[in-house]
Amino acid sequence: ADDPEYSKKTRGHLINTNCTADHTRQALCCKMSVEYDYFIASGKRWFCHVDDDTYLNTMALLRLLRQKNHTQDWYLGKPSLNHPLKMQDKDNPGQNIAFWFATGGAGFCISRGLALKMMPFTSGGRLRSVCTKIRLPDDCSIGYIISQKLNKDLTVVKEFHSHLEGLWKVNE
Repeated sequence: ADDPEYSKKTRGHLINTNCTADHTRQALCCKMSVEYDYFIASGKRWFCHVDDDTYLNTMALLRLLRQKNHTQDWYLGKPSLNHPLKMQDKDNPGQNIAFWFATGGAGFCISRGLALKMMPFTSGGRLRSVCTKIRLPDDCSIGYIISQKLNKDLTVVKEFHSHLEGLWKVNE
């Protein structure tokens, strides 16, 4: 809901998505859809999504992003699975597909060049339709669009860590 106090504290950077506050697939996809549309409208170079409980080293992230050309196709992140996600191809019944996706828990970044190519599948609420069609949450649906619709690969960034990893695995 709109909250004048939080809006003031965040200097107008808090955006009311008008999505439900729960953690369902539909709510997550609604929120990601609004995030994506705000990014497209912003003219910014990179779309980075992290979960609200993710620790973010902004200086390290900026160093990484400065090494990449935002006009090229970049999908940066880290999968939470040690194998591609497998599912039935909704466009070709009886066939299966497999793809990698970057987990939102570890965070991911998409270059402007790639984000613009995603528009036919994501802008104006279309991401919600994709989520519903393939019955997967927001981060999986983003990976599906990039991998299956745009034929682009995930670039794994080992410094991105998910809550699904044990802290003993983090040595940076």
